[in-house]
Amino acid sequence: MERGMIATAIDADRRTTTVGLDMPADFALAAYEQVHQLLFRYRRSHTRRWRAYALAWNAVARRFVTTTRCDERFRESIRVNDMPEAGERQRQEEDLFGFFVNGLACLDSVLYATHAIA
Repeated sequence: MERGMIATAIDADRRTTTVGLDMPADFALAAYEQVHQLLFRYRRSHTRRWRAYALAWNAVARRFVTTTRCDERFRESIRVNDMPEAGERQRQEEDLFGFFVNGLACLDSVLYATHAIA
């Protein structure tokens, strides 16, 4: 399989209404969508807070997907290449770094969305 073309375990009905991404099976999609539905009614009455929340909430889904993709590429690479050459090792490092940075950014986005609506 070509690098970057790793298949993610996604069900057909796991698409977000916020950003239209198909989410991995371990994403709490029902809870994510429920929060968004509860807050959607405030989009006109609290415009500034709504925008801040919505941007952060969209980022939660995007960062989660990116974290999952980095994880999948890294796992596949170390499964196939236990002693990789320099180029592949660099890609492993990038995916490992991407996993942690995007995972932290996902949590940060949840916190910012919470702050925006508080």
